[in-house]
Amino acid sequence: MSWLGLGFSGMAQRPAMAAATPGLKNAVEELNQALAQAQPRQWHLNRRQQRAYNQAAPALERNLRQAAPALLLKYQQQPASIAAAFRLYRDLQAVAQVTDRTARLASRHSRAPSARRLLQADTDLRNRLSALGDTIQKLALQQEAEIARLQILAARPRRLVIHNANREARKPH
Repeated sequence: MSWLGLGFSGMAQRPAMAAATPGLKNAVEELNQALAQAQPRQWHLNRRQQRAYNQAAPALERNLRQAAPALLLKYQQQPASIAAAFRLYRDLQAVAQVTDRTARLASRHSRAPSARRLLQADTDLRNRLSALGDTIQKLALQQEAEIARLQILAARPRRLVIHNANREARKPH
């Protein structure tokens, strides 16, 4: 669509990054379920490790149940927004860091299915985050290209034609 002859063709298109959202949402839900089903008593942790898990787990669950769904929704509603995508990325990156420590701890000290499921959910989230990072980079490059294109269009000299309705119409030759 064109406005004042500048044309916002690149910005009007919804990027393909919204397609990554269902996979990311599934990864968050899977991680949330894995944390809910985790059984750290079966992991043979010492007291320090048990305390670290008990401190991390409620914050992770709260983040995955409250903050992450809201950020995912905002991202889905504004798939061309670098701010929404980056906020989601940063939040889930923080979750992934804590989850990674927890999952590695569980996998080192247990062969229980809940430990393996947590490790798998962590791996899936990390893969989805990597894809989201790639998507953010592509979106930024698209927006930079669109800005450059608009700057070139804006710099072109324009010929302004004013139609004087009060003047007599010219007779054809």
